[in-house]
Amino acid sequence: MRHPDILIQSMTAPSPPKVVSIAGVDPSGGAGVLADVKAMSALGAYACGVVAALTAQNTRAVTGIWPVPPDFVAQQIDTLFADVAIDAVKIGMLGEAEVIERVAERLAHWQPRHRVIDPVMVAKSGDALLAASAVEALRSHLLPLAAALEFFVERGFAGTRLDDVAARAGVSKGTLYLYFENKEELFKEVVRHNVVARIAQAREEAAAWAGPSVDLVTTLIEQWWRDFGATHAGGITKLMMAESGNFPEIARFYLEEVIEPWHALLGQALERGIARGEFRPVDVASHVRVITAPLVMLALWSRSFGPCSAEPLDPEAYLATTIAMVRAALAPERA
Repeated sequence: MRHPDILIQSMTAPSPPKVVSIAGVDPSGGAGVLADVKAMSALGAYACGVVAALTAQNTRAVTGIWPVPPDFVAQQIDTLFADVAIDAVKIGMLGEAEVIERVAERLAHWQPRHRVIDPVMVAKSGDALLAASAVEALRSHLLPLAAALEFFVERGFAGTRLDDVAARAGVSKGTLYLYFENKEELFKEVVRHNVVARIAQAREEAAAWAGPSVDLVTTLIEQWWRDFGATHAGGITKLMMAESGNFPEIARFYLEEVIEPWHALLGQALERGIARGEFRPVDVASHVRVITAPLVMLALWSRSFGPCSAEPLDPEAYLATTIAMVRAALAPERA
């Protein structure tokens, strides 16, 4: 029989962080997914793996590389993230440009809180593991956008320097200018990659929605927090609130590509419910803004006063309260 103290500790101990390695497979276990899983497990993490490439190698040489189809790599990521609440991602050997692009796309969708980008281009034996075309995809997709997001959230738009972004991404400043004309264009691509793409996907899901409209509105609210507000990209909300007045061009961009599309998406869900008799007639434009306001408040509070507050705010309870109020406000009047 286990000692009572041990039982209590096991019941109250926090769950281990859930980490995934997206990389190639080295049959010898010296690198790639197998080595990462061993290291993560040894450090107490719940280790997962997504296979991006297969290799035939031992401790001395690589004799063959077999790429995994990009869509199947994406399917692995989506299937895993849909079930396991991944806290961090380590990216290793991806092999081909198409795989890099798909990985970047899916991570932009799922928005894990932490990322370690450790691209493997050459094996210890000297064998090339990354196609020449993939090097450019790595430079233009994963490295600069991930580094830029970190700096924009940490330092704001005005405080972010392209020199620092380039250094963290492991590329030259000149390389950044090959893909982004200036800091403003880099910021826009970060937003498109991390926010605009998610809104577009939510729009597709909403268009195919077959259930009650109240469940659609609830899902949109929950997804806003899960896929954006609760992720590192959610810090962009604070940046925009603080710096829009100083940078009218990025304010206009954010309004046109993020705020207005989100308002349109939520408004269409409300109009659907009204047309089907599921909601009472309301001023859609006003309700869209009233529903959005507490979501913005939650994102701001979590990154400003929340960490200092003596009474921590539970995001899940806050969202549940918001959703209950929205559902009550939209319920059709009883005859």
